[in-house]
Amino acid sequence: MDDVGGGGEFRAISAASDSRNIVDGGGGDISRGDMLRRVALAMASGFMPRDPAHRGGALFLIGAGCSRSAGVPLGWEVAGIACAMMAEKLAPADMRDRFTLLPDLSKNEIIFEEALEFLKDKALLGRGTSLATEYSHIFEQLFSDQSQQNEVISKALEFGRNRINWAHICLGQLVHERYVHTVLTTNFDTLILDGIVRCGTIPAVSDSLDTINRIRGKSRHPQLVHLHGSRHAYSQYNKAADLTGTADRDDLKQMIAELLRDSTALVVVGYAGGEEAVMRHLGEAVKRYPDKPIFWVTKGTSLESQSPATRTLLSDHDRTRKPRYFMGDWDADDFFRALMQQLTISLPNWMLDPVQFWMDRSEEIVKPSNVAGTYENTITSLIDDYTRRLQQLKDCQTHRVVDAPSEIAEKIRQHIAAGNVGGAWQEIEAAVSPDSYQGVLVEILHFTAENAKPSGDHDLMEKVLWCIDQIHHLIDAQGSDWTGIDDALSEIYDIFLSFSWAGYPERIREHAVETAKAGVERRLKLAGQEPARFNAALADGWHQLSILLADVGDTPSALDAATKAIAIREKLAAENPARFNSDLAGSLNNLSLCLSDAGDGQGALAAVTKTVGIYEKLVAENPARFNPDLAGSLNNLSNCLSAAGDGQGALDAIAKAVAIYEKLAAENPARFNPDWAISLNNLSLRLSDVGDGKGALDAIAKTVGIYEKLVAENPARFNPDLALSLNNLSSCLSDAGDGQGALAAIAKAVAIVEKLAAENPARFNPDLASSLNNLSVHLSVVGDVKGALGAIAKAVAIREKLAAENPARFNPDLAASLANLALRTAENGDQQEAIRLMERAITLITPQATAYPDSQAGRWLAQMQKDLARFRQSGA
Repeated sequence: MDDVGGGGEFRAISAASDSRNIVDGGGGDISRGDMLRRVALAMASGFMPRDPAHRGGALFLIGAGCSRSAGVPLGWEVAGIACAMMAEKLAPADMRDRFTLLPDLSKNEIIFEEALEFLKDKALLGRGTSLATEYSHIFEQLFSDQSQQNEVISKALEFGRNRINWAHICLGQLVHERYVHTVLTTNFDTLILDGIVRCGTIPAVSDSLDTINRIRGKSRHPQLVHLHGSRHAYSQYNKAADLTGTADRDDLKQMIAELLRDSTALVVVGYAGGEEAVMRHLGEAVKRYPDKPIFWVTKGTSLESQSPATRTLLSDHDRTRKPRYFMGDWDADDFFRALMQQLTISLPNWMLDPVQFWMDRSEEIVKPSNVAGTYENTITSLIDDYTRRLQQLKDCQTHRVVDAPSEIAEKIRQHIAAGNVGGAWQEIEAAVSPDSYQGVLVEILHFTAENAKPSGDHDLMEKVLWCIDQIHHLIDAQGSDWTGIDDALSEIYDIFLSFSWAGYPERIREHAVETAKAGVERRLKLAGQEPARFNAALADGWHQLSILLADVGDTPSALDAATKAIAIREKLAAENPARFNSDLAGSLNNLSLCLSDAGDGQGALAAVTKTVGIYEKLVAENPARFNPDLAGSLNNLSNCLSAAGDGQGALDAIAKAVAIYEKLAAENPARFNPDWAISLNNLSLRLSDVGDGKGALDAIAKTVGIYEKLVAENPARFNPDLALSLNNLSSCLSDAGDGQGALAAIAKAVAIVEKLAAENPARFNPDLASSLNNLSVHLSVVGDVKGALGAIAKAVAIREKLAAENPARFNPDLAASLANLALRTAENGDQQEAIRLMERAITLITPQATAYPDSQAGRWLAQMQKDLARFRQSGA
């Protein structure tokens, strides 16, 4: 029997990809690292860095996304703050508390929505008004006076508490190093200015459109332009009429055109492109100077999710000229970190050596020469005392009296900033005490994981798990008092879900499981002490543990962990559906997989049906974010429907998944081609189930073609998937009557998996057995009885060992191979041995087939019983 159940059908996976590659405007597929190199080359083109006689080459346009990690609200949140402030003023005394903003910005979303509904009920806003899309109209309707608008902006910026983030720091250093000559920003905050000034540069500043006459295209001095006004300017552009009016300003149009003309590239970071006037002027400037490369860096994952103006700007151009790149799925802080690394720019001096930085600055303080009497001496002595105390600090550093943990942590941070993972770990391994690096553990963890993901380096993965173990020890020592605990738990969860553990040896996978179990123990304790704060983290822990347990074949424990995750997430989603419904859907999807592994087809189908229902609602609200998740759950739904015998339903579900992934892959092939290939593989299986052999063959041929391209780029990651798709291709070719083609395809699959199993037998021996099983089938079809018998004998030998170690997981597969060995033995003329083998196969498969008669095991048992009856009749 053809072993598609054991190795021919992919298990549907999450749509999230850890490669996060980028798609250029011309449709080419460019890696994340290559894209950064292009940005760096464009920025460095045509000028001399660090030479004060030459200005920088690039023009940057910065949006709200660059300030969000500093606590500054995004546009829709500012609109919500405006609504809450107006609602609080207008509401009766007994209702005002409902609209009082909380100090934590993330906890105000419900207040924003309630305030919006209150203002709609008062007829101050139209029924169709949305926070997400009508920022300017909300200000237009609610605040006629500029001072009132200033009050709202000031209130909004209070959430940031004037803190600058990594993006502001890096941008300041890029300006200081003269890689950037002008920064345009739509933000009201002054954090970009703060970042530039901290790095030792004072730019020319236009804080409103009334002062843009200060800005020059070929200025020798760095420049900062607040396109909508800054928080300190009286004129801030919030209302629709204000923003629309800027579209007719020739001086603004001319300024943007001149800046683009004299730049080597335009880099846009954290800007949604929804402001009509800015995008109109930018679009006209780009038409005038089409040879300028454009890099559009955003948190959004697809070009389709951007504003119409952005899509037009990036897609409507002559592709023979300089390309325009959409760089999706980039956090602003992470982008600037990676860009600094690519340009080999270190941290600014005020961070690298703050004492020396301020010593250098102290030399710039002029002592008074024309102040009479003791006052002059007092000023002079104060300056001298300041310099003396700085020198004492420097002496402490020199003599290593300074706190050693801070010194080592700073060295580690420098290595991280430079992208030197080896150097960072040398510091850790040379440290005398864990106290030396505990303050940067989360940073080390993230940095090491980012380097381990694309490389698959086993040593780096061990270091990732070691970091997590150290964090667990730190939680044991400090508990919830540790200031980094929330970031640490979130980082660990992201790492466990973003890694594919399949290619790692058994020792690492077992270490990962033990680390995840240890993490759940800590989360249980934390949630017991502060449930409101840590229940979500506890659910994350159970969820990630379930996935790891399933990966190592411990289905009962995986099912138990999945159930516990769902119990928590259901309560959280009931209280806050907007925040937790997506997490609940992810857990339900995982539960479905666990139930399927356990043979509970009906339970698996019920769970994944709920999953699809949740994702369909989420997609209706935010298709760009949740379409990949919906497609992944439809993939699983198709598998469950097929297992339940609903062939047409399974086909309909996978067809929807393929349609979604095909569209996503067209926009971002590097990220979504692997998921598209998985869905095409399953489409082939479903088409075969309903008798459409040609359609099945076309689908699997596409799958193999995609995987062959992926293998050329990353063989370590995609060779296992290529082997599985070749497995399925062989079945389709056999069904089409092409026995030789089927044999050639399965031979390729076996050759790939044999190499993989030689390197990692614990991981790939099950796949090798499955491929050998199918090779035997196809050798039999072309009449090579001896070859078929040899191949299936190897498969049985492998599965005997696997079943001896884990009978619950591998007995059904062993039964399938024994049944095929019985068929080949019968073909070779030994009916009695065939009967003995088939009887043993039936014994092994019966427990699961009896428990789940509608499952694959049930169908296999029925076929085995027919074959056994035939053997007995032939041998009689």
